Amino acid sequence: MIVLDLDHTLVYATYDSGTDGKVIFSRKTGLRVLERPFAKLFVQHLQETGMIVVYTSALAWYARKIMKHFGLTDVQVFSRSSCRLREDHYRKSLSWIGLSPGPNVTIVDDSPQFWNSDDLMACNLIAPSRWMGAADDRTLISITTNLTDHIR
Repeated sequence: MIVLDLDHTLVYATYDSGTDGKVIFSRKTGLRVLERPFAKLFVQHLQETGMIVVYTSALAWYARKIMKHFGLTDVQVFSRSSCRLREDHYRKSLSWIGLSPGPNVTIVDDSPQFWNSDDLMACNLIAPSRWMGAADDRTLISITTNLTDHIR
C-alpha cells in the first residue's frame, strides 16, 4: 500500500501569478494549483506498484480536484478531518485512519516530520523535497527511475 501526500509533493498552491507551471485549477480568489514536473508519470508508476491511499492535511474538496486531475478517482482519500492539529501543524497517523503500519506500507510525503514516529519506523518512506513551484524540478523523475528500490 502507498500512502500519498498531495501538497508540495505533487502540487503547489499559490497566489503568486508570476509562478510558472502547469495549472491544474484556479479559483476566483487568485489561488492557482500547479502540477509538479513529472508528477503524472510518478503517479502512474505508483498505480502500477500498489494500492494508493491519499492522506493530506488539505480540505477534502481540494484533494478530490487534485486526485481527479491525476486519475485517482477510485482512491480512498483521508483529508484534514483525519489529521490532528498540534502546535500549528496538522499531524498524520495511520492508526487515526484505521490502517496498520508495516513493511508493506510506503509513505510518500515531503513532510515526514508531521507523521507519527511509530509509522515512520515501521513503514517505508519516500520523502521528496518540498516543491514550491520550481519549473526545473526533477525530483519525481529521479524517484520514479528508482521506484522499485523505494517500495518493497
